[in-house]
Amino acid sequence: MNRVAIVVACVAGLTMVASNVWAGTTRLLNRPDLGVSVIAFEGPITQGDLQRIKDLVPEATRANPENQIFLSLASSGGLVSEGLAIGRYVREAGIGTILLPDVTCASACTFAFWGGFDKKAQRIRRIVMPGARLGVHQIYLAEPPAGGGLVHPNVALEEAQRRVVSLMEYLDEMEVSSTVQRKTFGTASKEIYYLTEAEVAGNKVLQMEPSDAGWGLRQVSLDPIQLPSSVRHPATTVASPPKPPLLSPEQPSRPTDREARAQAAAMFDRGMQYYEGKGVQRDYAQALDWWRKSVDLGDPPSMTMLGILYFEGKGLRRDYVQARRWLEKAADLGQADAMGLLGRIYYSGLGVDRNYTEAQRWTQRAADYGITVAMRNMCVYHYEGKIGPPNYAEARGWCLMAASRGDAVAMVGLGGLYESGKGVPQSYTEARRWYEKSAALGQPEGMVGLGGLHYIGRGGTQNYTEAARLFKKAADLGNPVAIRNLGIMYAEGKGVPQSYTEARRLIEKAAAKGDAVAKRSLAALSGRAQQFLNSY
Repeated sequence: MNRVAIVVACVAGLTMVASNVWAGTTRLLNRPDLGVSVIAFEGPITQGDLQRIKDLVPEATRANPENQIFLSLASSGGLVSEGLAIGRYVREAGIGTILLPDVTCASACTFAFWGGFDKKAQRIRRIVMPGARLGVHQIYLAEPPAGGGLVHPNVALEEAQRRVVSLMEYLDEMEVSSTVQRKTFGTASKEIYYLTEAEVAGNKVLQMEPSDAGWGLRQVSLDPIQLPSSVRHPATTVASPPKPPLLSPEQPSRPTDREARAQAAAMFDRGMQYYEGKGVQRDYAQALDWWRKSVDLGDPPSMTMLGILYFEGKGLRRDYVQARRWLEKAADLGQADAMGLLGRIYYSGLGVDRNYTEAQRWTQRAADYGITVAMRNMCVYHYEGKIGPPNYAEARGWCLMAASRGDAVAMVGLGGLYESGKGVPQSYTEARRWYEKSAALGQPEGMVGLGGLHYIGRGGTQNYTEAARLFKKAADLGNPVAIRNLGIMYAEGKGVPQSYTEARRLIEKAAAKGDAVAKRSLAALSGRAQQFLNSY
């Protein structure tokens, strides 16, 4: 097949430079008047395609040194590792990516597409024309070993998990939204999900008409979107400001010059010192004073922190209404942390009527900005089915993304999905693995889940001693389910010496913490204890 093909659409008047790097015809397309050189790639991605693309780049540069080079893609997929390598290369080399009208770029091709970048302007450069489609799905994780033969299931599973984490890291590096990542890992490998226009646009992709200034590639200017990973500014210091009046959320506007932004950032950081008690005595009132001054300069992170102070009732009276107003102002200015907290406010109905639709909207926005807790909460929303029927496959996708970023609670969620077989094939082995990862991070719910599997003997051998050890460890952290389960094990004499006295103490403690099962267990325990006493 012609691996590098001439661009059929929009190429009238292009200067074509032929090459024989591929079998068949290969062409490099130049448009000096628009400052564009295009390497057009078509067909399945196989080993060696990266090198063939590299071989054309020097020629494109020599022909027009000032040209922006684009890689045009039209492929239904192929070798994932080669697609990733192409994506990393075009990112490093500063080569933009483009899908011409009515072409498809799917599976491994999308990994190459996400790499598009303009090195000179230091911004992402990805373009999609009308009718073009981006298709995603899970990759085929199972690959035959070199030389044939069988692979032990545990080895194959570990390799599959390693590759999934590697792909997530790549997509994060390429600033691909969590929504698209969820579609990528949540669509079966035998199916293809084609991204909607909104999903495409949400990933710094320019959608344009072929007639736009002969593609208009030279004129394209995609402003980089700053995706905040936290509320913080770079650390600076500034002298103490006078106490200003607290403004209303309607008043502030964003700083308009560098000096004002620097001053606001310094004030914000000083406020954080007082809020966290780092280098100074913790003082929420002082933190409030600094952030009031910074908000006067229109500082979005300070708006977020004012909302948090109102939410927590630190330094002033707790006021969920004021918290929501400040957080919405900050969220509208791109503060992801504010978006996540707004989701919690609407979910719990704090200072506003409970609204699961709004809760999910704000939470998903925060998740798309990379907030891990928001990804975990999206898992919960889909599992609970608050705004529609439960969607366990969607829940798994969100929990997997959060768990891959080290969220121990999301790992518990994955363990529960695999244990119950909801949204995934039931697998006690997988459930145990996720519970183990969560427990290793000190999450008591993970310890409870793992202890339960040891108690029953699922996903491994039955081990009452280990179950009791895990329940005790979680109980020491205050988990009521673990306290109750440990009490039941004392009543049964499994994994611990039988003791109705200790059993009652523990189950009563769990019941006092609100555990409904513990309350019912007390009645059963009384009957067993009486039966035990009557036997003497």
